[in-house]
Amino acid sequence: MSRAEDAGATWLGRAIAAVRVNAVHRDPRGAWIKRRRFGMDAVIAAGNLFLKWSHSRIVMFTSCAAWQAREVTAACALHGEGAAWVVSPRAVGFRSLPGESLRDLLARDALTPDALVAAGRELARAHAVNLANGAFSHGDPHTGNALYDRATGRARLIDFETEHEPDLSADE
Repeated sequence: MSRAEDAGATWLGRAIAAVRVNAVHRDPRGAWIKRRRFGMDAVIAAGNLFLKWSHSRIVMFTSCAAWQAREVTAACALHGEGAAWVVSPRAVGFRSLPGESLRDLLARDALTPDALVAAGRELARAHAVNLANGAFSHGDPHTGNALYDRATGRARLIDFETEHEPDLSADE
């Protein structure tokens, strides 16, 4: 990457990080509603340019319909039928899952080896799932996207709006 590309990628990365693509809230029944904010399609397109420049091999869904299909398909494949549903043309609903994010556990100095092992098991399980368009891929596996339920010792993945590039092999 040239210095100009590197500088552009750095600036673009900071700009994208400052913008929230989705708004998330709980509805009165306890479900989580994730709504794509207006105007974010252009931000996502710019974000995908940054992801390409950084050679990350991940992409976000610029189309709301494609994003919704991915979120619902992945959540239901991993967490069972009815785990997610389309709420409106710009929103997806999710059944509440037990547990606390690894990020929150880490912030409270309560992240344990058991939680990390459970998260690793869940990543392995998830990446063995086949979706209609091929093998499942979580393009953004970080501590905020894994919930750990201490009572069951199980971790669950959330947030499926990013995936690896379709031509990336499972081995890569």
